[in-house]
Amino acid sequence: ARRWTGHLVSVSDATDIFKPYFIVGAPTDLNLQSAYQEALAILKKSPVEIEIFAESDVDTLVARIEAEIAAHD
Repeated sequence: ARRWTGHLVSVSDATDIFKPYFIVGAPTDLNLQSAYQEALAILKKSPVEIEIFAESDVDTLVARIEAEIAAHD
């Protein structure tokens, strides 16, 4: 999360319009839940607009991308 936020900081003044999408998977080990929540909080501090999708919601992201592609045809 820190690495990606750093990448986003470095391109935050880009003139091109872009929106990163992150697909994240929650840990199965409950001992890692706090680290997972911390990572999400770090990503949400991004200087550019991002969207975060849970692994279980990947179909929603795919449908959105398909709709955007169809709208540009």
